[in-house]
Amino acid sequence: MASFDEVIPPGQAGKVTAAVRTEGLAGAVSKVVTVTTDDPGRPSFSLTLRATIVASVDFFPSKMLFVAAGSPEGEPGRLLVRKSAGEKGNLAISDLASNAAWLKVSARKVEAPEPADGGLPPAVAADWVIEAKVDGEPPSAMGTAEVKFKTGLPREPEVSFPVTSRVLPPLTFSTPMLYIPNPAAPGQPARGIAYIQVRPGLDASGLTVETIPSAFGAVLERMGPHRYKVDVTWTPSDAASPREGALVAKLGAVSVSMGVRVNSQPVPVSVPAAAPAVPPTKLTPLGGH
Repeated sequence: MASFDEVIPPGQAGKVTAAVRTEGLAGAVSKVVTVTTDDPGRPSFSLTLRATIVASVDFFPSKMLFVAAGSPEGEPGRLLVRKSAGEKGNLAISDLASNAAWLKVSARKVEAPEPADGGLPPAVAADWVIEAKVDGEPPSAMGTAEVKFKTGLPREPEVSFPVTSRVLPPLTFSTPMLYIPNPAAPGQPARGIAYIQVRPGLDASGLTVETIPSAFGAVLERMGPHRYKVDVTWTPSDAASPREGALVAKLGAVSVSMGVRVNSQPVPVSVPAAAPAVPPTKLTPLGGH
């Protein structure tokens, strides 16, 4: 925001006062103020304000956090908070709170040096580690929240940072469309492979797959704790058998589908090239003339 002397007599000086809000800013910043006048020789000009914002705390790896709902083992997102150089007093995080009911946050003080872990740099005594975890379902696929806490420091008594969450879908196909190679011989079956990812934390024991229409079939095979392979087969009954269909996966009330298509062109058959003809070798008896 800026204030200024609206009327400046000829040959006199005027004053422009500008203030920059520093919430959420750190390090070198610059802002531009544009001044418009009725001077025909200089109808407008710009003023640049430069400043270095000295924060009370530094965040590692950055001053924002991303967490995923249904992440493996429910691991939380973490930030390392450290008192900035030159700040007085001791960092003491208190009144830590999120403005979203679905986001749970906690903080602990580092009492002794700790090695780098999970994307965080090595910690030293007096650092703090903040953890954020999705508890329940955010209101949308991409949720946003704000976390605030008090620092106990003079320059920034209270600090906030944003948190973004993404809700992992319960079931995910490896691709939106499965293309099955056409068999080289007419009337022969053709096969393709698809994969399904089940969101961690869900009971996948009731997972089923089905195909539409009946020319397609599918066999489900578990490949890991949350990953399944689907062997899709196309068995034509005649030349008019449909070449397009769908693979449907169901788990409880959740149902997702993926398109299936058999290529119309046959798979090229590689035929080894014939060996070049070798001319006969003319033999000459030893000692002959």
